[in-house]
Amino acid sequence: MIRHGLLVGSALLVLTAPALAESDPAARFRDRHGYFELVPPEGWARRIHPDEGSKVEFFVASSFGGRSRASLIIESRPADPLPDPASAAEERAARFRQMGSQDAAIQTVDVAGARGVQVEAWLPRQNLRTRILFFNRHGRACVVTFSAAVQDFGQFVDAAEAALATFRSLPPP
Repeated sequence: MIRHGLLVGSALLVLTAPALAESDPAARFRDRHGYFELVPPEGWARRIHPDEGSKVEFFVASSFGGRSRASLIIESRPADPLPDPASAAEERAARFRQMGSQDAAIQTVDVAGARGVQVEAWLPRQNLRTRILFFNRHGRACVVTFSAAVQDFGQFVDAAEAALATFRSLPPP
């Protein structure tokens, strides 16, 4: 079942651009195709993936090596036809349930000038808490994922929220 709401307060995906990002354009990250921009979390490392579309990951490395303590992944690519965000979210929630999540929740949200669908789940076998948002904007399919180890989620979620609050899906030139 999908619920609808506008996420506010401590919810992760409130994607409206605050004055902070407007005051320092040099702090903004713009992907190589000009599909989106945002102010990344301060102190997080960046990895740009060589996908056809645009995919960038901001992450906090683990001191033990291997998996990141927290990551924020933004993907955007042209699509024709555009995928249905609700179907994508339902499929992801079903996959999470197969992976052991008992609480995979779905709700619709307003994001970056579009209607999006968010999935949130706790994956006990992976010790991972994740939030994934699917939406379409400017002829592109977008997926935004924030994940962290369960014990680290509370430490990094505010930084991810602050970065996502500056997110903008950019129109074609």
